Amino acid sequence: MTQLSELLDDRCVDLSLKKGRKRVIVSRLAELAARTDAVTDATGFERELLEREDQTSTAIGGGIAIPHKLSPRIARRVLGIARCDEGTNYGAPDGQPVQLFFLLLAPENALNDHLRVLSRLARFLHDAAFREKLLTATTAEEIRSAFRAKEQE
Repeated sequence: MTQLSELLDDRCVDLSLKKGRKRVIVSRLAELAARTDAVTDATGFERELLEREDQTSTAIGGGIAIPHKLSPRIARRVLGIARCDEGTNYGAPDGQPVQLFFLLLAPENALNDHLRVLSRLARFLHDAAFREKLLTATTAEEIRSAFRAKEQE
C-alpha cells in the first residue's frame, strides 16, 4: 500500500488557514488541490467538492475533518492538509470547531485504494500524540516527518 507520506503534496499544505464559513474553507481546499498536477479541471473539481460537503459534512469530531472525493477531474491520488489554529465551525458531530482538514483525492476508478487510505488516515488520527505533532508542525516537511514516524510504528 502507498504510504500516506508519499501521497502528501507540499503544494497542498496550508498551516495558516483562516477561520471562515464552510464554503470558504472548501473553496480554499479546492484551491490548494488545484496547485498540484493532480487536478485536471479546477473549477469543476471545486464544484464537486462543494456539492460533496453540502450532502454530508466530512467533519468527524475531535477537531478533524476529512473532505474526500473520487473524481474524473483527479489524475492521481493526493493528500493535502490545512490547519486552522483557532478552529472553525464545520458541522462536526461533536459540535467542536475543526482545526485539521485532510483533503484526500483520488481518480474515480480508485475506490478500493481510496477507502484503504481513508481508513488508514482515520486510524492514525486516533493517536493523540500524532495529532499533536500535526497541530504544532511549522512546515510541510514536519508534517511529512510525523506521517513517516507513524508509518514506522
